[in-house]
Amino acid sequence: MSIKNAERTICGEVVGVQLSHVSSTQLVKQWRKFLSEVKNKTNLIKFISREWRREDCMRSLKGKTLFLTAESECWKVTEKGSKGSVQRTGREIFNALIGLHSFTGCDSVSTFAGKGKIGALKILISNEEARRAFRELGQSWTVSEDLCTLLEKFTCSLYIPVGNTTSHLNDARYELFCAKNSEL
Repeated sequence: MSIKNAERTICGEVVGVQLSHVSSTQLVKQWRKFLSEVKNKTNLIKFISREWRREDCMRSLKGKTLFLTAESECWKVTEKGSKGSVQRTGREIFNALIGLHSFTGCDSVSTFAGKGKIGALKILISNEEARRAFRELGQSWTVSEDLCTLLEKFTCSLYIPVGNTTSHLNDARYELFCAKNSEL
C-alpha cells in the first residue's frame, strides 16, 4: 500500500472504478484511474503473475529468471528445456524482498552506483544475515546498531568480490580505490 493510497482511504476518496477480476480480454482505457484504485493494482499483479506461470509464457523466458510476488505468495519462474518450472520461494526471502527493494533503490530512494537489483537479490538468496537484515528493515522507526552493521556488511558485499571479508564501508572504499589504482 502506498502513502497516497493510505491518504485516499483516510479521506474516503474514491477515484476510479474497481474491477473484481482482471482478464486478458479486458481493455483499460484510462490507466491512471484504473491504477488509482488499490484493489485494481492487486488484481492486475495477480493476473500478470498467473499469466507468466503459464507454460507458453515460461518458455518465452529463454534462460532468464523471473521473480513474481502477489500478496502473500512469491514465485521463481524459469524455463527448463522445453518445459518451464514454477517454484515457490521461501517465506524468508519473500519477507525480505520489500526491504531489499527499498534499500537498493525505488521511487523515493537512490540506487547504488553501478549495482542493480539482480546482484543484490543473489546476495540475499545466499546470505542468511542479509535476509534477516531486510526482514527487519522497516519494522520499526528506529534502526538498531545491529541492523546498521548488517546493512553495512551487505553494502560492502555489493562492491567487494566474493571471498573478501571487508564489512566496513570505509575499508571497502579504500580497497576499491587501491584496486582502481592497482595498489592491491
